[in-house]
Amino acid sequence: PPSPPPPSPSPPLPSPPPPLAPCDNAGAPIPTGLFLDIAQSNLTCNNLGGLGPDKCPNREIRYSNIGWDYLDGLSPPIKLDLVVTNLTFYNPNRVIRNGRTADANGVLFQGDFGQVNLADNEKCEFLYQF
Repeated sequence: PPSPPPPSPSPPLPSPPPPLAPCDNAGAPIPTGLFLDIAQSNLTCNNLGGLGPDKCPNREIRYSNIGWDYLDGLSPPIKLDLVVTNLTFYNPNRVIRNGRTADANGVLFQGDFGQVNLADNEKCEFLYQF
């Protein structure tokens, strides 16, 4: 008698589900990655190139508490500052315009965006570091 046909190969196993985002004890997702919000930061030093308008000792613009690095969501988050320094000669038009934009009412340093003032027809290289 003829032999039976060989058995068919087993179908491939299904792909595993994607990993779930980490959750806290209440089941809420734990944030991961970076969160930045210049509007909620504090302008703690406004002295780019040592030209003022602040008299802080560092020659920089510092936005303190600009955000958080939540890393993998399991490690404690790291609070971030953004520090802006000039790498080449810096020639501003009006240093009072450095730091943050004015708000809708024209109040300086209360706007939602960072700002670096540079005189017309000038070039400068800046370093932005967290």
